[in-house]
Amino acid sequence: FHSIIKAYSSVVTLTGNVNFTDSITGIHPHYSSGTAVYLEATHPELKSLLNITTGATVYFVNLTCNGNGGAVYGNGATMHIGAKARVVFMYNSAYGGAGVCMFDGMITVGAESCVIFTYNHATTGGAIEFYSATLVVDSEANLNFSHNSADTGGALTLGNSTVHVNTNNMEFYDNRAATSGGAMAFTHGTMIINTNKSVNFTMNSAQVQGGAIYIEAGVRPAIIVGNYSKLLLFNNSAVQGGALYNTMPSLLMTTVGYQSSIWFINNTAFDVGGALYSLSIHSCIFMITDYSAKISFTGNYAHHSVGHHMYGASVRGESCSADFVSFTNKQGKSHCFDKDDKLYECVNISFDPGLNETLSPVSS
Repeated sequence: FHSIIKAYSSVVTLTGNVNFTDSITGIHPHYSSGTAVYLEATHPELKSLLNITTGATVYFVNLTCNGNGGAVYGNGATMHIGAKARVVFMYNSAYGGAGVCMFDGMITVGAESCVIFTYNHATTGGAIEFYSATLVVDSEANLNFSHNSADTGGALTLGNSTVHVNTNNMEFYDNRAATSGGAMAFTHGTMIINTNKSVNFTMNSAQVQGGAIYIEAGVRPAIIVGNYSKLLLFNNSAVQGGALYNTMPSLLMTTVGYQSSIWFINNTAFDVGGALYSLSIHSCIFMITDYSAKISFTGNYAHHSVGHHMYGASVRGESCSADFVSFTNKQGKSHCFDKDDKLYECVNISFDPGLNETLSPVSS
């Protein structure tokens, strides 16, 4: 196979203005990966590095391969985007990760840089596909995913991988999946929104499940919302789980920290679970680590009028016990409370009916 640049346990440095465009990989299309840059480690301690220097401008446009990583492929490699750089991935296509596919590696996005993934398409991971890899977005970097598409994970697919968000400027807008995860799909993956940061999912859609986020499996929290941080899911849509669909069989789906918040606003399901659909039976949907956290459901809608806000196998236990209730905190307090509980000890979870529905906005 052929790539424009191939690096085996070596360093590739891009500086100034660099454009990769309109290139198609060569003579072995079924094995081609990394049309612009192919990175591979020949030894576990000798990793490859793609270094986009501070202030550089790099475009990856209309790059195609039948393998993984339409623009950049890495196996045992690191891709570092320096501070105040501008990097654009646009109109790329591949089987997995139309912009970037990374196995056993890392991407770091430097402070005040701007990285855009737009109009890319793949079978899995419309923009990025990760396996045993890590994405770290530094302070006040701009990371934007818009108009990407895939069968699964319209913008981002995580397999046993982690995303660390250290910015307020991470946005998923109008990404689409033919099946599941309009913006993101998790399989044993975790997104960590660090202290006083935020992530927005707006107008993403999936034709089957999880308009914004699809969570398939895991033994650790899939989403961690740190202290003073915010997760917004607004105007997303799917057949089931307009914003979020969860099949995670054990432990926790989401943890919510001190004075942090999750907002489900105006999401739509064409079947049930306007905002959230969960098949998880014994695990917690939300683990509240402090009573100051807030989770709000407003204006979500299910066309079958079942679970406008939430629908699932274990949304709420009959006796509201800590053993079988989706909403619990680390002290074992559930979101519902009796006359002996004090108001300030109760988790701030609100459901705004506002729909004149005949069935409960929360169904189980």
